[in-house]
Amino acid sequence: MRRDDIILIIIGSFLAGLGLILLFGVYIANDNDPTVEVVAFIAILLLCVGLPLLLIGIIKYHKKKKVLYANEMALKANKGQISEWINTTYPILIENLKVPPNSKIVTLYNVASYIFISNDSLCFFPTQSETIKFEGLSVHGNELTVLLESHFVLTGIKVNSIECFYPSGELFREHKITGGGSDIAGALVGGLIAGGVGAIIGSRSEVKSSLVTHDSREVILAYINNGQMETLSFNHFDYKTLNELIPQKSYDVLSEIKKQNIIQANISNTKTIPDQIYDLSRLKEDGIITENEFQSKKSELLTRL
Repeated sequence: MRRDDIILIIIGSFLAGLGLILLFGVYIANDNDPTVEVVAFIAILLLCVGLPLLLIGIIKYHKKKKVLYANEMALKANKGQISEWINTTYPILIENLKVPPNSKIVTLYNVASYIFISNDSLCFFPTQSETIKFEGLSVHGNELTVLLESHFVLTGIKVNSIECFYPSGELFREHKITGGGSDIAGALVGGLIAGGVGAIIGSRSEVKSSLVTHDSREVILAYINNGQMETLSFNHFDYKTLNELIPQKSYDVLSEIKKQNIIQANISNTKTIPDQIYDLSRLKEDGIITENEFQSKKSELLTRL
């Protein structure tokens, strides 16, 4: 950050000091010297410019010092209030909202939250660690209290309104080339003149390669809210937690149930075993079931013969 006050103090001190030196020179100089008047004028001019700059710089410095001190006091008050809120209010909220002590933690839209089932709802409540987001703010008192109360709120979704949850996104890595300092044409010309060495000569700086990771993985939970489909985004590591709490809403489980319903709808028990196996082969050809599923169901039917 640029410190204008320090710059003004330095420039003002330099000009005023130079003016004083010139005045001292005029004082000890020979009065008959024709340049004395010119030097005296320059000295006075330097003082007239330097002293105001020095004064303005000093005033700005003290004003900034007061502001910094006020901010420091505000940060201390902020930290103290947050610490007190964690030790007093937060435990009361946890108790009143009946957040189970063994609740698991997920990351919902970058917010670390407890997750649990209560009254047939999937509930979320921010963890204590979320208070760190409010540290460093130059707010305290009622303003900070309002911010904390608006952030630490219990939210929930009725389990029967949840459609499914499923993993999304991907993880991939790429090599990023940096450096060189010359265009491809320069390197090609160098290569034509001096072979492989010329290509290196054509580049004016070291070429570096680094491995860059791109991770867009997440877990999407889809649910119905007032007749509209809405979604929540979790960290991809939270798939296991969701699978423990609401396994019946896993997309894989729902897909398997749907597949079994299709099989039952297409295979009638009134048909002969060969006909049922034929119907299964059609489902496999249509891509509805896999080869392993076909063989498994086929073996099951053959045991009835």
